[in-house]
Amino acid sequence: MRILHVEDNPSDADLLVREFERTASSIKTEWVRTCKDALDRLDRCSAENPRYDMLLADIKLPDGNGMSLIPYIRDRRLPIAIVIITGAGNEDTAVAALKAGADDYVVKGDANAYLSRLPLTLENARKRFHDEFARYTRPLHVLYAEWNTADIDLTRRHMQSHAPYITLEVVGTAQEVLQRLSLSSDTMLAKDGHPCDVLLFDYNLPGMSGLELIKELHETRRLDLPVVLITGVGGEEVVQQAIRLGAMDYVAKNPGYLYHLPVIIENAYNRVQIVREQKALKAKEEHFRLLVENISDIIVELDAHGIIRYVSPSIERVLGFTPEQLSGRDFQDYIHPDDRVYALQFQAHLLQHIGVTSPVVRLRVLHGDGSWRFIEEIGKGLADASGGKTLVLSIRDITEHRILEEQVLQQQKLESIGLLAGGIAHDFNNLLTPICGYAEMIRLNSTSQEPVFSRASSILEAANKARNLVGQLLSFSRKQALDLKHYDLNELIASFMAILRSTIRENIEIRVISCPEACPVTTDRTQIEQILMNLAVNAQYAIHGNGTITIEANHVEFDHEYSLLHPGAHPGRHVLLSFSDSGSGMDDATLAHIFEPFFTTKPEGLGTGLGLSTVYGIVKQHGGFIDVQSGIGSGTVFRIFLPESPAEKSSAGTTEHVHAADRSNTGRILLVEDNQVVMKLAEEILKAQGHITVATNSPQEALALALDFSRELDLLITDVVMPQMSGPELSERLRQIIPGLKVLFISGYAHELIVHQGHIEEGVHFLSKPFSMETLLKTVENILSD
Repeated sequence: MRILHVEDNPSDADLLVREFERTASSIKTEWVRTCKDALDRLDRCSAENPRYDMLLADIKLPDGNGMSLIPYIRDRRLPIAIVIITGAGNEDTAVAALKAGADDYVVKGDANAYLSRLPLTLENARKRFHDEFARYTRPLHVLYAEWNTADIDLTRRHMQSHAPYITLEVVGTAQEVLQRLSLSSDTMLAKDGHPCDVLLFDYNLPGMSGLELIKELHETRRLDLPVVLITGVGGEEVVQQAIRLGAMDYVAKNPGYLYHLPVIIENAYNRVQIVREQKALKAKEEHFRLLVENISDIIVELDAHGIIRYVSPSIERVLGFTPEQLSGRDFQDYIHPDDRVYALQFQAHLLQHIGVTSPVVRLRVLHGDGSWRFIEEIGKGLADASGGKTLVLSIRDITEHRILEEQVLQQQKLESIGLLAGGIAHDFNNLLTPICGYAEMIRLNSTSQEPVFSRASSILEAANKARNLVGQLLSFSRKQALDLKHYDLNELIASFMAILRSTIRENIEIRVISCPEACPVTTDRTQIEQILMNLAVNAQYAIHGNGTITIEANHVEFDHEYSLLHPGAHPGRHVLLSFSDSGSGMDDATLAHIFEPFFTTKPEGLGTGLGLSTVYGIVKQHGGFIDVQSGIGSGTVFRIFLPESPAEKSSAGTTEHVHAADRSNTGRILLVEDNQVVMKLAEEILKAQGHITVATNSPQEALALALDFSRELDLLITDVVMPQMSGPELSERLRQIIPGLKVLFISGYAHELIVHQGHIEEGVHFLSKPFSMETLLKTVENILSD
């Protein structure tokens, strides 16, 4: 932008240049000190080459008033916007400048504030000027109805000389006017949809008076064309009637009237354009009003003190309040007490950064039903012409999204805890294996009368309890091997009722609602029984006195939309295991933690906190998901969804079962176990049974030992997870040396290397730690005799 800056104070001029260099480098200024200097520069300008985009002039100059430059620019029709600089408090002068033709004004008050606002003020003034300039200099096409040829000739010559941008199309009668306006050829229509921009006609037309023509145009045909009526001298009464009928202006045939005619035509056209723009603006406002009233988000306007000035009708649909209920109220009254300080800071930030859209913030606000809803809001502070400030907020209810987000976070949290639990269980099983093994050896080598026998039995009893605890951790972390087979869930529930009934106290009724149709699932029977037992024990604790447990099987099917809204769910048919009780129920805080290991609401010593975490792990390992609904005093409902199996599906694989075998069957065994204590224990057990055993804790050393054994090696016993090389990888390399080598994998948990989708691959032998002497020996003998 090129600016001619008229300012007598060199310091002010220098400050302005420095500010533009810092914040608006595209603005270039040419500074002069007086009106005379400014006129010298403007004399070199023309409509085709104005040299400047803007005149920025101070009111008080050494040789006159800066406002004197306005008529000079406007009379010459120079395309230069004008902004006047006034002193503080000179509002009347500023208004006078606008009336004289200035496009805007700025007030010299606080220098920093004045300079910081100036680039935006100048840009807005230039845009406003160009809009107006385009309006007043555009070519105008006038349909001119006049019967007097002398007047026609004078008018044409005057327009050609003084207003060449106005073209006249002459007709002689009112009928010709109506015919011309009836033409619909697009080639003859102006941009606004009419064959002309302005209608100019004499009052005295053959066949129809000017008043009758105006009435026909505006009342009958309802055209919004601007009409200028030409009257004779003394036609005031006619003029009044014409204005009432819709004429925009008039001109009397007084001496010199033709000099006023171009301006009258321009004004008539511009006034109609303003009316049209106002109609368009009103239509647009109505359009946006409908948008605001029907969008799902809420629009709120607050004053600088946080009082609600406007709220969109969507508030009733989203938060249950009517706009009338909230208008004039303090917005803080509807914000959660814990979020109010944050909300006040947010509003203060908006007021300090006017015009800047805020980042998204999250708050809790009150719903009409008394509940709290989570919202996201963005805002912007606005300043009006008088300096008043308002805040405009756009609010979106994200409660459902927040719930879904929390569910996903809970899933991720449980996954992380599951990884930790699996690792802990693996290490515990490595510790428990020698404890159980050596305690078992001590018992075998002593009689029941010896004190050491009793002590070893106590060690075994404690170790077995620890093993059960670790087993529950493995269930939660989905690291146990499953014996998957095809079952009808109805039958599984029915067959377990006798055990469940004997476990739960008698004053609790157990109702079973079977599905009329089979509910086929591929599952580990013992794991389903574990789910039923754990849920029943929890329900018994929650029921004080008499109560009811209801177990139901059924079918459900999920679509993609449901799966997106419920983390863990997958599209397709599922079998539902519903387990509900009439107990005391749980609050939201408790529900958020019930599947975490070691979380319990029972008194110390009455529970491990692994019951529901075990249920969660079993369901997830089966490819299902679990949903819980509960409330204080309203009981609890667990809904477990397991993938439905095809009716024809058969057994999905089993774990390796141990059968009795001939103990005289010994072999040559390579034992690879990175845990030194477990390795020594297993080696001792195998050698005591007569097996030729070579043990190492290094997979690389095992490869070298295998070469020494040549083809005489009968069995490889290897841990699954080891440094340098995994057990499955070691077995593959050894089978290249010794084809057909038999392998037994041992591990503290069922690792993904040998377990896929919950079950061990067919033909794979696997032994879980901790194992007893008897189990190890029987497993080895079964493999060797196979």
